[in-house]
Amino acid sequence: MAASPSVPARSPRYAGIRAPRPRGRGRAVRLGVVAGVLALCGLLVLGMVRQRTGTGGFLVGLGLAALPVGPLVAVFGRLGGPARPPWRLLMFALAWGGCAAALIAMAANSFAARAVAAVGSSGVVGTALVAPVVEECAKAGALVLLLVFRRRALGGVLGGAVVAGVTATGFAFTENVLYLGDAFGNDRLTGERWLHSLTLATFLVRIGMGLFAHPLFTVVTALGLGAAARPAARRARGRVRAARLLAPAGLLAAVGLHALWNGSPRLGGFPLVYGAAMVPVFLGTAGCCLWLRRRCVARTWTPHDERHAQPPPAGTDTGTGTGTGTSTTGAETGTGTRTGGTGGALRGGRVEGGGLVGGEGHFHAREQRRQLGE
Repeated sequence: MAASPSVPARSPRYAGIRAPRPRGRGRAVRLGVVAGVLALCGLLVLGMVRQRTGTGGFLVGLGLAALPVGPLVAVFGRLGGPARPPWRLLMFALAWGGCAAALIAMAANSFAARAVAAVGSSGVVGTALVAPVVEECAKAGALVLLLVFRRRALGGVLGGAVVAGVTATGFAFTENVLYLGDAFGNDRLTGERWLHSLTLATFLVRIGMGLFAHPLFTVVTALGLGAAARPAARRARGRVRAARLLAPAGLLAAVGLHALWNGSPRLGGFPLVYGAAMVPVFLGTAGCCLWLRRRCVARTWTPHDERHAQPPPAGTDTGTGTGTGTSTTGAETGTGTRTGGTGGALRGGRVEGGGLVGGEGHFHAREQRRQLGE
């Protein structure tokens, strides 16, 4: 009888450590579930909007509302700079705003409208009070989900602001389709055309003057939520309770701005509210985001990186070769510093990204560890 082959004993060094499981299948399942849910929400929203506006109004509203979507997404992507989240997260945010958040808002607003009508109150209550709360909470859902499940990829406060802007862009797209389709249907009944049409007036107000309205509200929410989600700053300053109040404060500020926007016809007129409140808040929020972007760029591109971005002199070890000798211009010891190359620097036994962010920085870090024999 043949002896069974001996099984090598497991090294004590790796005892209790399980082999990593393949993550490709589980990730594909999760992506499929998320895409399916968003697609279902999109189909429901499509049916509801088409039922309300009709086929002609839906097509006109769809074409006009799609005009600013691409430029707005590009602007927010550019604003993120080094802190911009991956495009797949931005596409999720856009789909969430246009499909899931829009479906939640439409269902909740319809229920609130029926409840207000049953009580006998005017429609201003639903427009100026109920709708801002429902819509801002629905749009903030994308931020909360990414903060819980993809916090590292969110990119900090600035990355959250970018995600918020893209989410609001998707939400505004669906809302614009609805309002522009209604206006076109009204013009067909009244016979108004071109310069005297309600469709043109709605386009100028919602896409011309109100292009950044929904993004502004949601970015305010993101700034408060992002500032509250910085545990390092809270520990350093010892203001845990005050920091926790920033998230609801940002949401309340967004709801207040949205209510002011919706109630502007009864608060002195739309031009007064637009010029006295919306424009200053927009300029202040844009300045805050640009300041955050400048800080992020300064942290990821330093004079050290700029100096080593120049072509190294002859005989300098750039960190990209495969040799094991020492550099002629820098010391390489167990606790010393090794700089140069495109992958960053090894300082005190750890690899730093050298201005790179995301997976690219980790890739170069692994390459330097392999070249240094770690």
